[in-house]
Amino acid sequence: GRPPFPLLYGMLGALLASLVVRVRTGARRRISGRGRAGLGAVAGMIRGRRRTYGALFYWPLFVLAQIFGIAFNTGVLAATLLRVLGTDIAFGWQSSILFSADAVYQAVEAVALPWSWFVPPETAHPTLAQIVGSHMVLKDGIYHLATRDLVSWWPFLCLAVLFYGLIPRLLFLFAGILFKSRAMARLDFSHSRAEQLLQRMETPLLDTEGQPTAAGPQAPPAPESVSPAPPAAEDAAGPSDKGMVALIPEDIYEACPRGELEALTSQVFGSRIQETLRMGEADQALLARLSDAAGGNGGSDVFILKEAWQPPIREDIAFIQRLRQAVGERSRIRMGLIGRPAPGNIFTPVAAQDWRIWHDKIASLGDPYLRLERLVKHEA
Repeated sequence: GRPPFPLLYGMLGALLASLVVRVRTGARRRISGRGRAGLGAVAGMIRGRRRTYGALFYWPLFVLAQIFGIAFNTGVLAATLLRVLGTDIAFGWQSSILFSADAVYQAVEAVALPWSWFVPPETAHPTLAQIVGSHMVLKDGIYHLATRDLVSWWPFLCLAVLFYGLIPRLLFLFAGILFKSRAMARLDFSHSRAEQLLQRMETPLLDTEGQPTAAGPQAPPAPESVSPAPPAAEDAAGPSDKGMVALIPEDIYEACPRGELEALTSQVFGSRIQETLRMGEADQALLARLSDAAGGNGGSDVFILKEAWQPPIREDIAFIQRLRQAVGERSRIRMGLIGRPAPGNIFTPVAAQDWRIWHDKIASLGDPYLRLERLVKHEA
């Protein structure tokens, strides 16, 4: 809404923005390029986690704060009751401002409204006579005050802590647990990191190891019949998978063997390629086509092939951002990196330095549905 003091709000906002810009500029001068890339990746990771989990970052802290408040108010109540039961405490009131006893009585009566309708009046709050009788004056002391007036305050104080401290915290605790459960129920684990984890858990592994025996070498046993693994492009994708639209740069489009590309993407991403498109100068028409396809089938998974030895430039990042706007917020965008092409083979391992550069740059976007992988596993 509109701020209560727009002029002051605008001045403070401009001052804060100027301060942030100065701090950012100073930090950029002192931090190396590698450090700036790392900070950008961390900031993008935080934005991505916020988009993915939303209020799940907030509600656990909210619940912990309410637990602390409940413990604190319970301790206050317990300490007060123990002091009242075990010692003789005189409760009174005084102020440098000359409040009348009638004004204090009206304030106490207003505070006691939540419980005064069912608690007896003599317990709910001190009466006007008891407030007058418990008024302390520094120069006079408390010797002339009656005990019944001095002890009339502790039930009111305990009820105030109960109704304004403990009960609201309990309500906030139950509300926080409820909202956290609802936020957990809305979490669908469709982002790229969950997809990576699920794919690793579902990918079968086969390992064989022979143990030497003391009897010397023997004839190898007949190999066990192992049922052939189903085609990765079919089963890994699953029956509900619509397949990916592969975007291949124009300069390597003709040199890219489709069969090998489909085998690598199926192995790395667990999804088949439905269509290959040339990614070149006419990107606007390409984005319009992908946007229409995404609007027609409720989402479209896109695969982008990139040469890692060419560092990511602003045009690359701008294209990914425009692609995200075209295909929708939750459509999966998968990027596969390859190394410098060799004679007769464009699918080469990615150098470690090139991988770090691309990883930090893509992570700085903070897109939880954007996944970056090496198409060819790096061999140490």
